Parts: sequence; C-alpha cells; structure tokens
Amino acid sequence: MGISRHIRRFAPRTWFYFKCLRYKFYKGEPEVWLLRHLLSGDKLALDIGSSIGIFSREMAKYANRVIAFEANPSVAAFARRVAPRGVEVINVALSSTDGKTTLRIPLSWRNDTVDDLATIESKNPLDFDHVVAKEVATTQLDAFRFSNCGFIKIDTEGHEEDVLAGAMHLIEQQRPIMMIELAESLNPGIFARVTERLSRLGYTAYVLSGTRLCPASEGASQGQTEIFNFIFLPAEIKEKLLKSFAASNGLCLRGAIFAARNLLRRRAAK
Repeated sequence: MGISRHIRRFAPRTWFYFKCLRYKFYKGEPEVWLLRHLLSGDKLALDIGSSIGIFSREMAKYANRVIAFEANPSVAAFARRVAPRGVEVINVALSSTDGKTTLRIPLSWRNDTVDDLATIESKNPLDFDHVVAKEVATTQLDAFRFSNCGFIKIDTEGHEEDVLAGAMHLIEQQRPIMMIELAESLNPGIFARVTERLSRLGYTAYVLSGTRLCPASEGASQGQTEIFNFIFLPAEIKEKLLKSFAASNGLCLRGAIFAARNLLRRRAAK
C-alpha cells in the first residue's frame, strides 16, 4: 500500500484537504474558480455526481447550503467522512425515473476502481477492459422538493440528460444557474439536445475561455474542441452576471493563471 493510500485510510480529512489543493491549483478543471461568481450565499447549491466532494467543498464556501448526490455507496460514505460543515451527502443516483439500475465502475490496470468515471448511462462506452457492476437506487431530483435553489452542478458521465429530465419542475420554477458536463464521447449528440431543451426555458450556454465567459458557440469557433463544462445562465440574470464578472476582472489572479495554463494544454494536445 502506497503512502497516499495510508494517509487516505488513517487520516482521510488530511488526504482530502491536499487532494482539493492539488485539484484547484494544479490538476483540476479551471471552472472550479468560477464558483465564487456563480453561487449565492443565501441559496441552496446542488452537486450531482459529486464523487468524493471536491466541488462540494468549494461550493460550500459561497452557498448557504450544499447537497451532494453520489451514486456509488462506498464513495458516498467516504465523502460523508470528509465533508465540511454545510455539505450533506445523499447516496442515490439521480435520473429521470425512480427504481433500480446498474452502476458500472471501471477498473484500472492495477485492478483499482476508477470511481470518477463510474456511470449508470448505458450509452457510455466505458473503454476499459474490466468493469465491476453494482445495483443502485435511482430517483428524480424533483422528488426532493427543494426550495430556494440557486445553483446546480451536474457531472454524471453521460447521464446528464436524464438528470435534467427528472429536475424540470425545479428548473422551471426556481431558475438556477447550472454547470453541466456534456461530453459527446460519452453520449453522442447530448450537447445539442440539452442546449435545445434548456434554450426553450430561456437559458444560454457559456464556456470559460481563458479568463472570461463567452457563448459556447464562440468558444467552439476559437478552436476549443474539448469543452466539457458548460455554464447555463437564465435570461433574467444573464446580463447582470456577465457584467458583474467582467467588472471583477474575471477570475482572480491564481484562477486566471490556472485557466490560461489549462487552455494552452488543450490547444497543445490538439
């Protein structure tokens, strides 16, 4: 057992703290730096597909309360152990229906579970030689009857469309800002379908391009072919939020450096 596994086992909060630092400042997604601009201190935030809770931890700094949903029972249990104050972890897979389904968890060459890539989406090819399966419960987000929701993050490895289908009442009534991962390789055509669905509700898709938010179509025209996280803003607050973001000079210095470095990596990888 390596030293990292020892620390995770015997000092999980310490391990998680440094994992979050590494994610935010080195290896993670630059959109984590956007959260301070997108969340409201008097509203609920939802993290759907939370894994161990890295985004939940950051969201808790800016939201009144965070509720994290994780389908994998063992991952949800660990997330509860390390969750900061203000974060509640619920072990269930959000979808468009209530019932049971199969969670597929890929295995690495070392036979370790790759929990971040686990999915209940049947269209996701999961290009791994070995996969383990668990039966998990599914339910709709609307079944929880949440109120005062201001932000939703969805990252369910291709199942985002079904999560939205089970959350339409909340979205229509409470109009939260949404950050949704949409990867064509996991569910072909998902970006067009989700964008069309949400546009009918008055939402516009944006992406983080360098240090600024720009329309998703503009990001694609600038050669950003590997965009995964899309920010959906409702029409009634879109202009106000964009002006506020611009007035604050976009991301803070550290976030700007991280985002610029990430953009260069993406372009170099093309």
